[in-house]
Amino acid sequence: MLKFFANPTGAQLNFLHELSSQHLGHPPSHFWGNQVMPWKFQGVPREVFHYVREASRQPKHEFQRRMLDNTSIAKHASGWVNTARHVIQDAVEAGTGYVNQAAAFMARHQTTIDSAGQLINIGASLGTLGGLIAPSTADKIHSATNRVMTQPTRTQPTPKSDLKGKGSGWVDYT
Repeated sequence: MLKFFANPTGAQLNFLHELSSQHLGHPPSHFWGNQVMPWKFQGVPREVFHYVREASRQPKHEFQRRMLDNTSIAKHASGWVNTARHVIQDAVEAGTGYVNQAAAFMARHQTTIDSAGQLINIGASLGTLGGLIAPSTADKIHSATNRVMTQPTRTQPTPKSDLKGKGSGWVDYT
């Protein structure tokens, strides 16, 4: 924890500012995509959120000094920051576990996923031809299915990565 207080990044300080601001009732800022923070800490005095909010807007060395100050409010604030760090770390670890499970499932069932994706793409194309769905909706469907398919259907222009070695690019004459 002392390592965090000694050298926080700008993004970490901005996150603490946003988290404490939202706990004080401020609306989500556009810097965080107007997203509401999913964590609500109960039983924390408002003055702790004010203290962290103010400290996180200071230079790094001043944030460190304020968090390690020998006052009651500073001790509460540094304890809350430590708790927030643990909650976020646990959430990231759990999220990583779920992503790994989803990736393993997709790897085991990729053939079925590809077949379903092809059927969905065909259905979207037929729906467009029959006038049942708008072309923009079909493009969104094709885009979504192509993201999970091993061999996506070509409804988009050829990616630049497929053009490597085809006579284009930078030549460095040294």
